[in-house]
Amino acid sequence: VMYQLLAGRKPFRDASEAVQARPQPLRAPRRLRGIVERCLRKEATERFATTDDLVRALERLVQPLPWPRTPAS
Repeated sequence: VMYQLLAGRKPFRDASEAVQARPQPLRAPRRLRGIVERCLRKEATERFATTDDLVRALERLVQPLPWPRTPAS
């Protein structure tokens, strides 16, 4: 569903294509693209083990990155 929301199309046309082909690459930020690609991996051991793991990855994605600290003058 995430792939379809981001790409505007399903990752595969049918079940046989899902077994044999890879989806077209997404045009999305690298970290988000990595999460979606991990969800679509063929081997179950390469996907997120639980939905909680997926939620944590998405939460990390939207957390602001820390600013570099500068020494106090």
